[in-house]
Amino acid sequence: MKKHNREMTTILKVRELRVDSLRRMQLIKAREMQEASDQISSNLSELQDLKHNMIEAEQKTLASLTGQGFVKVDALVGFTKLQQDGVRRVNNQKLTIEESRLKYQQKVEEHQETMAKALHAEKRWMGLQEILKGEPWN
Repeated sequence: MKKHNREMTTILKVRELRVDSLRRMQLIKAREMQEASDQISSNLSELQDLKHNMIEAEQKTLASLTGQGFVKVDALVGFTKLQQDGVRRVNNQKLTIEESRLKYQQKVEEHQETMAKALHAEKRWMGLQEILKGEPWN
């Protein structure tokens, strides 16, 4: 009987350690999910700053072009390249934001999986406690 009780307490301790491990994993996944959310916010603000800076640069260049009597072809080509560079940089930033959103969705799914695993482990642990102590869990 003592051997049986010892084995049951060992099993109970192992279950408790599993629950603790899964809770820690759940916290880690929640932190990763928050970091992914913060990354999205950061990328969005960078996109707004980039758009603002590119508009300012284009306005300055356009003002210098229109302020002159004659526009040189090189200056016009430079302005067009500036616009193209701005469009390319904005599109790259949008792709980065989309990648961040996909990463966030992945982190949400991982967090939900760890929550389900932790809940399942806690139920098994509570069931063993009920059996050993002979008392229903409150």
